[in-house]
Amino acid sequence: MRLETKRLILREYTMDDFDALYAILSDPVTMKHYPKPYDAAGTNRWLTWSLNNYQEYGFGLWAIELKETGEFIGDCGITMQNIDGELLPEIGYHIHKNYWRNGYAKEAASAVRDWAFANTNFDTLYSYMKYTNVASYSTAASIGMTKIKEYPDDKDGIVYVYSITRENRFAKLQKNLENKGYLVHVFASKETAAEYMNSQIHQKTVGLGGSVTIHEMNLFQLLSSHNTVYWHDMKPNDMTIMETRTAASRAEIYISSVNGISENGEIVNIDNTGNRVAAISYGPSKVYLVIGCNKIADSLESAIYRARNIASPMNAKRLGRKTPCAIKGDKCYDCNSPERICRNLSVLWTKPTGAEYEIILIQEALGY
Repeated sequence: MRLETKRLILREYTMDDFDALYAILSDPVTMKHYPKPYDAAGTNRWLTWSLNNYQEYGFGLWAIELKETGEFIGDCGITMQNIDGELLPEIGYHIHKNYWRNGYAKEAASAVRDWAFANTNFDTLYSYMKYTNVASYSTAASIGMTKIKEYPDDKDGIVYVYSITRENRFAKLQKNLENKGYLVHVFASKETAAEYMNSQIHQKTVGLGGSVTIHEMNLFQLLSSHNTVYWHDMKPNDMTIMETRTAASRAEIYISSVNGISENGEIVNIDNTGNRVAAISYGPSKVYLVIGCNKIADSLESAIYRARNIASPMNAKRLGRKTPCAIKGDKCYDCNSPERICRNLSVLWTKPTGAEYEIILIQEALGY
């Protein structure tokens, strides 16, 4: 497992991380909210527990490294914790004191939150901490968690419990999108979302943008039975790809996914020929944008980062492009390759005025 953010890399621990982890866990200032700093034996148990969690659950605490320098600065991840008598998935984070007040805990915890909602069935994630640990509950709040209770604990005195639900995360985004003028529907699965769209679009000309999400929802096959659908991934024999893209952009209905969306509702797309971003912005009488939970980012900046460094490299690899991002699969290199696919960037700050827009939010990971 490997997660990347703008400044951080989160990866699985190995036993080779012992010395770096011991420097953190043995530090009395870093561990001041624990009963005591860890000794060598305790650090070894921490590492062994993390490795066992990977095997048992598929997740655990992951080592955090700075992208720029490769320095090990702490860990963050999901572990199953006994919280007031219940075994619950908890986002934990531990950053060495030398790296405090740089936003690293929030950046790592946000990535873990997004990973968990996209890759597990947990509908609620938790964080818990000693009541005196202001930095910890401030971090929990900064990633959208709210305090749900406190309880007495023999070891820590009073413990605060924070949580965030999948539903609440979508509700916040839905409200922000509606405030921007979009019609929004939320679905638990791609199947129910596809069924709804198939019932709404009838005897229309429909254009589809290039999209793995559309593939996964089987929309071309569903809609083609009672609509005229243009999609360059399934072009008619008597049309070129360019002719199919043009017909799609001139259709009555246009459907696309997105490469990123901020919690505030700013929608980000990156394109190659520009047909998709053009059709989303102008032309059809109605535009549907289909968005899986993995596309949601905390801010416009992080949504653009996601589009450039996650979605674009994966799409370039899918299309077999000979670009640095496709070969290495890790980030955007802002290359000058003739096969580069990220040539247009579109941001919808709010709903454009030229068409009706409907946002389909789906509570599972779809596409890139």
